[in-house]
Amino acid sequence: MATGSEVRAAGALLGDALGGSVGIVREVQRAVAGRVFDALSARAAPATAPVRIAYEVLSASTYAWVRLGTTMIPRAVALAAAPTLHAEPISGARGGAYAQGALNGLWGDLLQQRYPALAQPFSLRAEGQDVALSPESIAAAYPEPTGQVVLFVHGLCVSEESWSLGAVRHQSDPTITYGSLLRDDLGLTPLYLRYNTGLCVADNARALADLLQEVVAVWPVPVTELVLVGHSMGGLVARGACRVAAEAGHDWIRPLRDVIALGTPHLGAPLERAADAAAGWLDHLPETRPVSRVLTGRSVGVKDLRYGACLPGDRHGHEVPAPRLAAPVPPDAELVDADRADLGQPDAGHHPALAHVAYYAVGATLTRTPGVPGAARLGDLMVPLASASGTGLADRLPLPRARVAHVGGVTHAGLLNHPQVYAHLHHWIARRRAGEGEDNP
Repeated sequence: MATGSEVRAAGALLGDALGGSVGIVREVQRAVAGRVFDALSARAAPATAPVRIAYEVLSASTYAWVRLGTTMIPRAVALAAAPTLHAEPISGARGGAYAQGALNGLWGDLLQQRYPALAQPFSLRAEGQDVALSPESIAAAYPEPTGQVVLFVHGLCVSEESWSLGAVRHQSDPTITYGSLLRDDLGLTPLYLRYNTGLCVADNARALADLLQEVVAVWPVPVTELVLVGHSMGGLVARGACRVAAEAGHDWIRPLRDVIALGTPHLGAPLERAADAAAGWLDHLPETRPVSRVLTGRSVGVKDLRYGACLPGDRHGHEVPAPRLAAPVPPDAELVDADRADLGQPDAGHHPALAHVAYYAVGATLTRTPGVPGAARLGDLMVPLASASGTGLADRLPLPRARVAHVGGVTHAGLLNHPQVYAHLHHWIARRRAGEGEDNP
């Protein structure tokens, strides 16, 4: 079910989407017809002119009425149904959370502006509910808090529910996640975040920095250890939040110990660059220009993945040339210092690592070993291994203390709940606590 405001917003969104689809068909039809009439007029201009005018008038009026109907009918139905609904928000149900997450990832900035009832708010989540940042709400949501905290930041088009994906397959229990395992094995209290992934990554990074500042302030016991784990876009948000907090002098930076990125496109996502290139090519012809505008309308959050932007200075990838992705270095190698790397991209993603924080990266390939031809470039289907590890000659991920792990036979979503990934998480945190080396297990 959904609340009345969500139903009204959904009706408006559906109406605008259907009306926009009719507009796209109209533009394509007009471009094709125009090309035909242009060809005919070259041979018999006087004879085709009246036919062309009549055709334009008839088709324009027909499409106008069809567009009006498809736009208004869903709105009218939603307005009529909304007053009778008094249900829980759609985001409260797991299926609704997935649907809303996908919608926000693709068009989250648009939703924020025009359909705010469908936009995911930036919030701490526990037991399927938002947690208010007050001492009373925090105490109720986390009855057994510890001073050791781990925060999980999800990726594009999903919600905090995504961390349980694969739990039944690997753990035979849908409630077993990295968070529950780290709580039982290392005493870390798991926190989960939900946010609108279609917004600018830099804005979400700033919001995360502010949220953590409030969480630390109202946490029932002093926070002595903080770990950030981000999947995909979540790794960029976590990295950006660290820089924002360091520059603002936030208190939560002091107990921060580890930043762990799983399948994060530190050097960018080829699929986003392909979408950008496709939009450019489709814009050259009037028949395909409407489709180009649809592709261009994807959210700014998606566009930020083009080159791994996480702060405003990264230009959000809109004008930065594509980096040269080299073959990844061995998993246990240090990352290249960006000050010495041949970036070829001034100011793009150059954010010095925090000296007291250990940074880690996990990348995956569909094959068991990355040495298979094309495996590293294909990566986990979404992020190449070089981008996930942030390594190579074009490295611009200045994390000199980072360690990189490879997990084979895993897709991008598979990194959310996998025994091998958890083995690395547990090993890195435990070794750091023991004051031992940070090498992979």
